[in-house]
Amino acid sequence: MKLVLDTNVFANKKFCDWLRQHGEIEKVIPCVAYMELMYHYLKRGKTEDFTNRFLDVRGVVIAPLDIKTANAAAQAATKRWDFREHARDYAIGATAVVHGAKLVTYNSKDFEWLPKGEVLSPDELMKQK
Repeated sequence: MKLVLDTNVFANKKFCDWLRQHGEIEKVIPCVAYMELMYHYLKRGKTEDFTNRFLDVRGVVIAPLDIKTANAAAQAATKRWDFREHARDYAIGATAVVHGAKLVTYNSKDFEWLPKGEVLSPDELMKQK
């Protein structure tokens, strides 16, 4: 199983512990979600090193925003005409599409454009595994 993780899932301590216990699952954080997470941690006085170690011990790798992902995000946005307000969400969702992964988020409404069943909350995912 492959997962793409949205920024907001890291606020759930139980889910963060669950990630750590499931090394067999491939876990990816999109570059833009990493930027958001870094911003939140820096505001709380944490360091870049802290953030990277936090992700590393949970087996989470950072996915770059490459051309294929950027194109997928732009293509998805043209169907809804709300790119300005949701550019980061399109980049996050497109990462899941390009990686053939499930997207894990608490903001499923922002990703209604993804195929049904491809977006899960952390709680839904933990019940499945």
